[in-house]
Amino acid sequence: MKAINIASLAAPALLVLALGALVSCGGGQAGRTSSAEEQFKLARKHYDKKKYFQSAAEFQKVVYNFPGSQLVDTAQYYLSMSYMGDGQYELAAVEFERLLKNYPRSPFASECRYRIGFCFFKAAPGHYGLDQTEVSRSIKLLENFILDYPESEFVSEAQESILSARTRLAEKDFKSGVVYMNIRVYTAAEKYFQRVIDLYGDTKYAADALFEMARSRYKLKLWDKAAQSANSFVALYPQHKIAEKARKLIEKIEKDRAKYASPATNGVGPTQDPENGAVNSFKPLSDR
Repeated sequence: MKAINIASLAAPALLVLALGALVSCGGGQAGRTSSAEEQFKLARKHYDKKKYFQSAAEFQKVVYNFPGSQLVDTAQYYLSMSYMGDGQYELAAVEFERLLKNYPRSPFASECRYRIGFCFFKAAPGHYGLDQTEVSRSIKLLENFILDYPESEFVSEAQESILSARTRLAEKDFKSGVVYMNIRVYTAAEKYFQRVIDLYGDTKYAADALFEMARSRYKLKLWDKAAQSANSFVALYPQHKIAEKARKLIEKIEKDRAKYASPATNGVGPTQDPENGAVNSFKPLSDR
């Protein structure tokens, strides 16, 4: 997904406003309200009923028809929330940005910082295999929010969003490692699994990556490293669903290490030299 362009995404919102204004002017007095308060109440009724498409249109009228009202920043907030409730996360991010720009002292300002980061995450493609640039950006925005507003009531939600975003990035690297395992390019697989462990140790993929790294090292006949990874898995995740597989892998590693160990091979099997050959040719999947 390309980076969200705030300026270009503002156009749809302005178009909806323009159409709403035409309807209001051409449809007589029936659909018009005489004050910001009345218009806000009408919009809020739709919002409370979770009719977010309608509430967005009505809150826009408050924002653009009554610019001097004390309700404008509140209407701007609910306009943003309406887009978010309707699943239009890119437009929601635009409106939250506009609130911060136009009303930096609004009581909603700190929450907007959180919502913008959340919307960037939600607007990114849901499948890990697609471009996750906006996911990385959302993590930075949410981390900055926590640093700037450590006492905010939205910190816990921001932390949950960060973990969800990091888990998706971890899945992307882990599945890349699995692909390399399947095509027997074990050194490349090992590098991806190591990346998951180093960067995303707080996600659910860290355990699986550690086990798979042990397997990739076993395939490379790097007995010491394979044993170290497998033993670390058992020590860190003794109750994990694949802990028994890890224990069996340890036994297999020790058995094969004893089988292949000799001065001639220096502990490396006769069919595969991890220091040479195509098996050590690593190129990220994104570059292929």
